Amino acid sequence: MTPPEYIAAAILSGFKDSLNPYMFSGIMCCMLFLVSIPGGKRQLILAGRCVSAAVFLTTFMLAQGTNLLLLVPPVVVAVIRLISLAFAVVLIVTGYIFLRQWWVAKKGRQEQGVLKFHQLNSSFKIICSSAILGVLVAVINMLWPKNTDFYLAYFILLTSGDFFRIALYLFSYSAAFIGYLALGCWLTVTAVNSTKFQKILANALSMARITCSAVCMALGMGLIFLYNTAI
Repeated sequence: MTPPEYIAAAILSGFKDSLNPYMFSGIMCCMLFLVSIPGGKRQLILAGRCVSAAVFLTTFMLAQGTNLLLLVPPVVVAVIRLISLAFAVVLIVTGYIFLRQWWVAKKGRQEQGVLKFHQLNSSFKIICSSAILGVLVAVINMLWPKNTDFYLAYFILLTSGDFFRIALYLFSYSAAFIGYLALGCWLTVTAVNSTKFQKILANALSMARITCSAVCMALGMGLIFLYNTAI
């Protein structure tokens, strides 16, 4: 395989593998995390970069196993599945909170503000929290099977013994894998810091809450369904 061929194959495999329910739930968690960070645009950009970098580095390291989950002990697989279940619970609880806020506002009671993690008041705390979230997102994505093109191209490069090409292939794959996540983070940062978006959100806050509630609960129940079918 020539360099353009395996780089193109890595990018295509990365985009394909990131189209799964686990990544969608991870993107939703990251977007809600960014919205919940107090502070200005600088803090949001820092968090978005840290989350994307953590997912990229973790994916790069995990992708070095030719069979991924087949190479790790059953205990590790069980822990990863429990993490995915915890993600589902977080999404469902968040969906319930948005639903309750929508119901309270509909009844004409006192408006509740958006969730804010006021404890994240320093760059160090933001970096640590973002890194942990990014690692968890990458780890639960191990549960979703990779496409055969990834294994085929990786095996060809592995048998060639060219470690530079292997590293470049995994780098391209990991960079493409976080493409949708990076896009979601960028859109969130742009929207939160847009005065126009804030006016639209203020005018359609009820619709935004009920929509977020439905999406979070649907993703959470979908992850629970995948958890049960995998038993």
